[in-house]
Amino acid sequence: MGHGVFRKAVVIAESVLTRFNLFPFVMYLYNHFYGRIQKVPVFLIKGLVKNSNYSVTTLFIGCEESAYQLAYLAYSEIEKIVSLGKFLSCHIDPSHLPKVEIIAVYVKKPLLGKFLKRDYLLLPYVSFRLDLRQSIGHIMKRSSRRRRRDIKKLKSFNYSYTICGDNKKDFDFFYMKMHLPYITKRFKRAAKFDTYLGLNVLYKRSGGILFVKKEGKPIAGILFKMSGETLHALRFGVYEGDHNLIKGLAGQAALFFLIDWAKMNGMKSLDYGGALPFFSDGIFSYKKEWGMFVENHSNRFFCALKLNNPNKGSLAFLQQNPFIFVDKGGVMKGVVLVNHSPTKVELQQIFSKYYLPKLDSLIVIAYHSSNTSVIDETELSTCMQLPSVKSIPGICLSLQTRGFNVETYTVTNQKNAAYMEG
Repeated sequence: MGHGVFRKAVVIAESVLTRFNLFPFVMYLYNHFYGRIQKVPVFLIKGLVKNSNYSVTTLFIGCEESAYQLAYLAYSEIEKIVSLGKFLSCHIDPSHLPKVEIIAVYVKKPLLGKFLKRDYLLLPYVSFRLDLRQSIGHIMKRSSRRRRRDIKKLKSFNYSYTICGDNKKDFDFFYMKMHLPYITKRFKRAAKFDTYLGLNVLYKRSGGILFVKKEGKPIAGILFKMSGETLHALRFGVYEGDHNLIKGLAGQAALFFLIDWAKMNGMKSLDYGGALPFFSDGIFSYKKEWGMFVENHSNRFFCALKLNNPNKGSLAFLQQNPFIFVDKGGVMKGVVLVNHSPTKVELQQIFSKYYLPKLDSLIVIAYHSSNTSVIDETELSTCMQLPSVKSIPGICLSLQTRGFNVETYTVTNQKNAAYMEG
């Protein structure tokens, strides 16, 4: 069978599956059976937790790039990342994993239940979206003070932009001279590379590239596609991966111009892509500071996370890396850990800094050795739940077994939250 005939057969098969709504069923069967026999890599990561002097060991089960993503995020100094080999997914049993401080597992849906039963927290990839129905002035007002300052500075750089579509030369320039050099230098061993053909298909299907220009020369770009009234920003790049161009606000110029162009062309929202579910992640923070709201990224998960017998190192990991998880009902919640009983003012500051639109709630877990609490319950806002330990039983019960007093405070109303003033 020739290549062209085979490809036509695949297209026809996909069309039939979609028409009769069988595609999700076929994908379920594929994941259910193939997911169990697929081999996954296992890594042991050891190093110093950022902003602390504590060494902690993490067992990570998943691809190498994701292991390095977590390592670069959580550790200020990586002592070692050791590959322990590859194992069948069906043989990875949460009840028989080594008792290291932290376990993080990339879990496919067929195997998800047995991890959730053992109090693993499911951390999703999250997607950021910007509402374009408001004016540019209103969008800028909702962004952080830092971003507003940078946007004002853009005028002094005399940047311009152009939109290119369905041009092989433009795509090749973006892919080879901008995108690949940028992600290689920016993410190093955590970089996840898209194939040329894969991105080119997206480019040809209602896609385009916005190029930022300086003195007529392209210095940065964003590959995008349009779907209905939503513009999807797919990939970013700067010429030769030059960090000085980033410092020169070329990346922010690209996003600002993309927002402006999308509004002029009737787009109602901007999907600015995914990020790790950690508030401390640089990409997460950058998107948040533009006033974007967060969504579950197409039911894709970064890992299932668990602390084994919390010690100073693993607790430092959680304190330095507030995160988002998906509960058993499928809703997203944020978690912040503090090692003392917080005042009402401190709680309000935490909620203002971390709460995001579209989060179901933000939970503050406070653990301490004293029975005293300075919270005046009569002063708590009506949208803030009183202390309990039911929100995240796995972490809370582990802390209690170590002799700590544990309280959780939850905000569920957006009125208590303000946009971060970076």
